[in-house]
Amino acid sequence: MRRWGVLYGTDTCSGGSCGHSGDPCTGGTECANACNETADNCFDTASTPCTADGNVCTDDVCNGAGACGVNNTAACDDGLYCNGTDTCSGGSCGHSGDPCTSGVCNETSDQCVAATGCPLAPQQTCRTAAKSILVAKDNSDDTKDRLVWKWIRGAATTLEEFGDPTATAVYKLCLYTGTPGEFVDEASVPAGGSTWRLAGTTKYLYTDSAATADGIKKVLLKSGEAGKARTLVKGKGAALPDLGPPVADPPVVTVQLLNGGNGMCWGASYSGAQVLKNQEGMLKAKAP
Repeated sequence: MRRWGVLYGTDTCSGGSCGHSGDPCTGGTECANACNETADNCFDTASTPCTADGNVCTDDVCNGAGACGVNNTAACDDGLYCNGTDTCSGGSCGHSGDPCTSGVCNETSDQCVAATGCPLAPQQTCRTAAKSILVAKDNSDDTKDRLVWKWIRGAATTLEEFGDPTATAVYKLCLYTGTPGEFVDEASVPAGGSTWRLAGTTKYLYTDSAATADGIKKVLLKSGEAGKARTLVKGKGAALPDLGPPVADPPVVTVQLLNGGNGMCWGASYSGAQVLKNQEGMLKAKAP
């Protein structure tokens, strides 16, 4: 019974004053708990409500916001993708381990990626374009291999969204075939002021006539409003990514240009009649 906001136990009038039976939290068979006056409740020895797993006390170290109880198997989250699924156990947050059965885990993008950076499957959030063209030539003489990808009349993109490839933004050209898309190969374009430059106020240009980085000799990143943004990737030589033999019928090819720093990407997929040539040594596609 409460008197003047104090939990005394049972109160009884005696000799003109209010007597009290004492602390009602005796533990008994449940637990040896401390009495909490504010909540009119019995708490465990850590002064935390013993309600995390539905029991009043037993041997729990009960959880507050984000913590775990000994007998609590509820979900918990440490905010890290690469730890896998998190589960409360034994009073701490346990982890199922690396969620990537192939490739490596990328904590920045919360994805399983190839060892060098491209996701193992096409991303679904890449910005699209009203028009795009892909031409890939795989010559018997690898030094004569060629690749051109044009992303034209694209979705609105600011210069800031391209990052700063002259300093830190590494770019990946990722190639996939089939549905939903199997990773085939990639080309990596490193950041650096010797090959990248800011051209005016709207675009970045990458130029390397020797094509030393995975066969890529030119990259254009042009910002603009919807229908004005564009990207271009050109390459040559034996180091180019290889689509391999002709794409399986019905042909589906996906190309995505990925900013390895902020995770943004620009992409296009080609299927059916959009794949204009699909033969040994030559792939040509155009969308729409």
